[in-house]
Amino acid sequence: MNHLGKTEVFLNRFALRPLNPEELRPWRLEVVLDPPPGREEVYPLLAQVARRAGGVTVRMGDGLASWSPPEVLVLEGTLARMGQNYAYRLYPKGRRPLDPKDPGERSVLSALARRLLQERLRRLEGVWVEGLAVYRREHARGPGWRVLGGAVLDLWVSDSGAFLLEVDPAYRILCEMSLEAWLAQGHPLPKRVRNAYDRRTWELLRLGEEDPKELPLPGGLSLLDYHAFKGRLQGREGGGWPGWRTQRIRESQSPI
Repeated sequence: MNHLGKTEVFLNRFALRPLNPEELRPWRLEVVLDPPPGREEVYPLLAQVARRAGGVTVRMGDGLASWSPPEVLVLEGTLARMGQNYAYRLYPKGRRPLDPKDPGERSVLSALARRLLQERLRRLEGVWVEGLAVYRREHARGPGWRVLGGAVLDLWVSDSGAFLLEVDPAYRILCEMSLEAWLAQGHPLPKRVRNAYDRRTWELLRLGEEDPKELPLPGGLSLLDYHAFKGRLQGREGGGWPGWRTQRIRESQSPI
């Protein structure tokens, strides 16, 4: 009797190249936050600091790891979380060798690989990029909408220390109408909307006429404070805005 062994094959994964010696030895950065955060806030804040520092930087344990040299990073600054302001300072501690055979260390290398992919995708021109998704071909078009085709990408590190690229075909329906125009045509309230000026997306909660300064959100922030920190209010400040509609967005938005 013949016994056939089972082999797992992934048709959408592609081996690229082995990591070079420097990529296997990312820079390690110690993080000091003032005031010291509570235990439950440490990891979310470290993720914020990694983004604020710039370059190809991710959280590693209670510090950061980076493929970018310290001299190009933002080593000190401020950030806010849940209504609390923090000052941060990064202290370079040299390079730390990571072993891709170790699951924990491989996850750090994979996080760096994914951040590298995100940075490269941001620089692309002539395509529509959302996170790790890239769309470039128009498949269909109608009154106020179009369908783009592309792929969702992912990049990580194998236990042998090589980059693996995953490619999944994807389609994106884009609405070219403003939210007001969409609703005026009798369409239902969409679940998400997109800023026209920076492509940032939001969850649409509901419509209303409340003063955003007086509308509390979980965590103690008002809706206005939330947008001042995350929503890029384009210079609008203060309470009662004419025509305000209570959403996690305000102006220049389209259904998605």
